[in-house]
Amino acid sequence: MIAPPLFSQQWFWQNPLPQGNTIYASQYLSDGSIITAGDGGTILKSTDNGAIWTRQQSGTTNQLNAIYFLNTNDGFIAGNLGTILKTTNAGNNWVIVYDDSALIFWSIYFVNPNFGYAVGESVAGSGSVILHTTNGGVNWANQTTTSTNSLYSVNFIDANLGYAAGIGGAIIKTTNGGISWANLNSNTINNLYSIYFVNSNSGYAVGNGGVILHTTNGGTNWVSQNSGSFDWLDKVIFLDENTGYCAGYNGTIIKTTNGGTNWTTQLSGAQNWLHTVSFINPNNGFAFGEFGILLRTTNGGANWQNNSSGMTDWLYSIKFSDVNTGYVIGDFGRILKTTNGGSIWINQTSGSTALLQSLYVLNQNTIYIAGDGGTILKTTNGGSNWNSLTSGISEWLFAITFPSTNIGYAAGYFGTILKTTDAGNNWTNLNSGTTSQISGLYFTNENTGYAVGGDTYGGSGFILKTIDGGSTWVNQYTEADQMIWAVHFIDSNNGIAVGGLNTGVGSKILRTTNGGNTWANIQTETQNNLYFVYLASTSIGYAVGYNGTIVKTINGGESWSSQSSGTNNSLYSTFFTSIDVGYAIGGGGTILKTTTGGTTFVEEDFENKIPSGYYLLQNYPNPFNPTTMISFQLPIKSFVTLKVYDLLGREISTLVDETKSPGKYSVRFDASRLSSGVYIYKITAGEFVQTKRMILIK
Repeated sequence: MIAPPLFSQQWFWQNPLPQGNTIYASQYLSDGSIITAGDGGTILKSTDNGAIWTRQQSGTTNQLNAIYFLNTNDGFIAGNLGTILKTTNAGNNWVIVYDDSALIFWSIYFVNPNFGYAVGESVAGSGSVILHTTNGGVNWANQTTTSTNSLYSVNFIDANLGYAAGIGGAIIKTTNGGISWANLNSNTINNLYSIYFVNSNSGYAVGNGGVILHTTNGGTNWVSQNSGSFDWLDKVIFLDENTGYCAGYNGTIIKTTNGGTNWTTQLSGAQNWLHTVSFINPNNGFAFGEFGILLRTTNGGANWQNNSSGMTDWLYSIKFSDVNTGYVIGDFGRILKTTNGGSIWINQTSGSTALLQSLYVLNQNTIYIAGDGGTILKTTNGGSNWNSLTSGISEWLFAITFPSTNIGYAAGYFGTILKTTDAGNNWTNLNSGTTSQISGLYFTNENTGYAVGGDTYGGSGFILKTIDGGSTWVNQYTEADQMIWAVHFIDSNNGIAVGGLNTGVGSKILRTTNGGNTWANIQTETQNNLYFVYLASTSIGYAVGYNGTIVKTINGGESWSSQSSGTNNSLYSTFFTSIDVGYAIGGGGTILKTTTGGTTFVEEDFENKIPSGYYLLQNYPNPFNPTTMISFQLPIKSFVTLKVYDLLGREISTLVDETKSPGKYSVRFDASRLSSGVYIYKITAGEFVQTKRMILIK
């Protein structure tokens, strides 16, 4: 069974499914539920063996690397920027109990409800970090060690006896609850990423190069075992003294049934990096990893079933010909098509293995694609067949556009700009006046167009303009530090260009209101590189970029506000079929969709006065298909959650999860991805709790 997608009222996943954030940690709980944590602050929980996954609100977008639950209710999660989260109600609510932007935590372990340890490294890379709490995470104190190596895993046998492992074969041991730590001789210089002790004597440590170490005397001596693999191993667990599993790079899963004397490779059917593996009993287990891959076994690993779906190739460009029909392109000649607004994406045969960078949809039938090696593809039947056109060059092409049926332009490395006047049958190389990379093109008509680019590895951004169909190009803007990746115009005068530093950090938004004669620098809330911009109207526009960045303008680009994409996967392109309905694509096969313009809710003041009390109104319309409005009012400033559940009590969507000022609010709920039936919506604001029913009829 493939798990259904996870979505909120902002951006929801269309590929991969149920979601595409990398999962780094997992743990089965005693009630049979399983919780995972990963990139982008992702926390997922399933109570039905992975049939349905609910995203829990972590309150952070930081990468989460480790989980430890003491019981079904009390648990901790640790991750980047020194983040430590705690829950006391099975993950329904998470509270940040520690954060330090100078630290990264890779592992966390509690020996009892009060005593716990988090290990990792400093962001500056200056050695090991061990934090210790004696009051359930309320306070954390540093413990000193003689190790200077970063630590990736910690495991305790009891309140006194514990081990940690890390970079360069480091293994350290404490026999007094961390008051002091002693270095052990692992006999390896390989990095060790996971350590697990079955009892006080028998333990295992695994790492890169397929290394597996075993001790039978509490770490005094370590013996190398033959893993049968050279792949990086990220995780080791044991179900008893004999039965253990390791997971790692390239879909690696290996198993032993005799305490590591022999390890057998299991066929996972995956090539994704697997970061964690968990078992509830000898038969039932999950492995999780890169881009949300979710593998399940019900027979002790003899067979692994992929419960996630979709591809994970990098995707670089998206366009729609109408509200339902769209195309996505990417690595290895990948072309995807949807005819139902992205609910289903179908592979098309491109006939190419090139990295495809840019596409242009001229109409429902005619589409052009440009990519590396001078690749230009064309279809005249909506993608049923793709033909390779002769570009006459071998340089990579990053942009393609057609301002009319016959006239088109493509651009790429070394200042290359190609032009066709016969619908792509012949291409002429134009003189752009630059030898730098051209990464974006936009033409407002057959003759007037803009080319942007720079030095991918060092900035030197520029904006060129032509008013004679590319015969001559005039430099309108230059700068030394940042690359310009994309440009888009809503009319002949108003346009936006975006870019940034190659490191990913350093954002650039430029705005013109006079056809590019002048470009103004616009400040943004993000410092991340922006790779693409799309203007949905004269006032509304979106830009996407590094680390899942999405920013939006509602005033023609004068100012921009950040949105939560729900992922840290870099986004390379976006397209909107209306001001509210849009898509963003990127690394790891990411395809996201919004039907609300990327916003969580719509606020409306029905009256100028502050409400006299709390109230949750009946949704309208009701019954509905597929959208409805849910309204509520607050007499005082309150932390508000508004959630939707099915009749089995499973959380479907979180509509509001933030502090709100006194007033009246309306939230649009989109159920286009749900089946007909009765659903429950529940508001919690301070001590006020109320639920109501609504009916979806399709």
